[in-house]
Amino acid sequence: MATQVDLGRLRLIVPIRLTVPLVIVLVIGVLVDQIALGVAAAIGAFICGLADIGDCYPVRARVMAIATVAITLITVIGGAVSSSLLITIALSPLVAFACAYATALGPNAGLTGTLALVMYSLYAGAPVGENHVLAQAAAVLAGCVLEMVFCLGGWPLRRVSGMRNQLADTWRMFHRAATGSPEQLLSPELPAQLVHCAAEIRWSGARGETLRWIQALLDSAELLRLPLASIANRRLNLRESGSNPAELGEFDRLSAAVANLARAVARALVLPVRRKAVPNALAEVEAAAAAARHWAPVQVDALVDACQRAASALSGDLPIGRHGNLSFTINVGASDWQRALGSEMTWSSPILRHAVRMAVLTPVAWIVGELLLTEHKYWVALTVAWIAKPGYGITFGRVVSRTAGTLIGLAVIGIVIFVAAPNVWGLVALCAISAYLMFTAMPVNYALAVVFVTTLIVALLAMSGETLESSLWNRALGTVLGGALALAAAQIGASWAAPTLSQKLAVVAAATQRYVNAVFFRTDDVRMAAGNLVNARRDAATSIQEAQLEPARGRLSPERAQRVLSALLGGIFVVASVDPAVQSDPEFTGGIDPERLDEELEELHRQLVLIDSGERQASTGPIPRVPIVDPEFGGDADPACQAVKRAVAYL
Repeated sequence: MATQVDLGRLRLIVPIRLTVPLVIVLVIGVLVDQIALGVAAAIGAFICGLADIGDCYPVRARVMAIATVAITLITVIGGAVSSSLLITIALSPLVAFACAYATALGPNAGLTGTLALVMYSLYAGAPVGENHVLAQAAAVLAGCVLEMVFCLGGWPLRRVSGMRNQLADTWRMFHRAATGSPEQLLSPELPAQLVHCAAEIRWSGARGETLRWIQALLDSAELLRLPLASIANRRLNLRESGSNPAELGEFDRLSAAVANLARAVARALVLPVRRKAVPNALAEVEAAAAAARHWAPVQVDALVDACQRAASALSGDLPIGRHGNLSFTINVGASDWQRALGSEMTWSSPILRHAVRMAVLTPVAWIVGELLLTEHKYWVALTVAWIAKPGYGITFGRVVSRTAGTLIGLAVIGIVIFVAAPNVWGLVALCAISAYLMFTAMPVNYALAVVFVTTLIVALLAMSGETLESSLWNRALGTVLGGALALAAAQIGASWAAPTLSQKLAVVAAATQRYVNAVFFRTDDVRMAAGNLVNARRDAATSIQEAQLEPARGRLSPERAQRVLSALLGGIFVVASVDPAVQSDPEFTGGIDPERLDEELEELHRQLVLIDSGERQASTGPIPRVPIVDPEFGGDADPACQAVKRAVAYL
């Protein structure tokens, strides 16, 4: 949403790494008097930087390499047809369909498809000239390669910075949740992040002591989540009842101390030299825990144990750098891509409907731009490429964010250029500032990021000689037209998320079953099962977010679906912690009864299918406050089965 700000994902150092390659190619282009090629290389670096999803190095290498190939090829295709409007429009349905249908291979492939369609719109809409197509494509490729070098250059240093950043994000989420209202500790964001990190560990290439160190930090986060959530549940009860303010005060102070520790751990993971703050933060937790222990001794003891584990993992020599142990194999993604593509080739699939919709909408956008704009007529198609998504809810959110961000960005860059009248080096500085602010804002707020995407693109194109006065008006009108077209098209064969929530959760339950059977019974390839589960989880989480933006409601409310997913994610994490990629002992079960867990998941799947078919009604009353943990918390109870039981209880 345009107003949603996630400061927990704010990073100040990573955007520098992403911005430097863009600035380098611009400076080189100016120095050798090849500004057009410098701009092309900067666009390549910018687009490739968007493909750096910040995961572990093997995954990032795969996504960025595929994006680089796709972007370079589409630049050649777009540049080759740019001199003919008829060919550009005639080819656009095929390109749009292929780029949109790439989502069938997962979110990362969907991102690559979006970026490729954006590049087609940009280069097909701005005539390049036959003699310059290959030169422009080579410049784009050079920019992409340089961006990859800067983003992946730390991989041989064995510092596992990608995984450390993911773990730091996890602990930042603890900090943000623990300092906010107790409800934040009960949201699905934390377990979703934990499950994401667990999947990343399997793909990170970490081995031996490095793998055990990463897993220990993630395990300590999960061990902290359950007792902290249990205490948050108690804090909610105390606030609502107004009883026992002394107990509430001590629990609030304990949560604040945990938040400080979580922030210290996150900072230490990003910059290990800051580890000295962790022992002091741990001492604050232990002092607050001593005061609150008599209210909930089991939960408080478990919380302190988790904090001590995290602090211990950050003491002494860390198994990174010269002490690191990891392989350098690129993650190639799921090997069942043919099945993934084939499974969506049905009209009931929202991905296929979206691809067909894009195949129709994109040429319409080109025609509308040709008829209504005087310059930059590709801007309508470019806007559609950026914002059109399979679901109505997310498309609506993107239209609002993109329109508001673009209009503000155009106003900002217009004022700056008119007032300052920068020369070419001033425009390079504007590009550098815009790129840094854009990469900083991207994980925090999409609309804010769009402001700086706009200032960056306008500054880049101004460097290549475009006049500003007419371009601002045409881009503003093109953005509004593209947003209106995307929103209108989303109503046709609309993919409403709300009616699909029970079905999406049933898919997650089935994917969890497949993963459980792969881990414990070796019935499937664990890597494929894990990838399938990650995509199912992301799909369900996205659908829940979309449903919250939609006017209608399905058989399962987004709030109840969110609770079900949160509980199920807790069980998934427990299973992931005994994954063979993490545990060297193949017989280790972590206290899980695999057969009983399979039965519990089968029951959850059955209940969700019944709700989806209408044979059973989900509760429409207040969402039950199911205990976060059973009374035997801390004992020998099966944690995975407990999590699935909580998911069933929410229905």
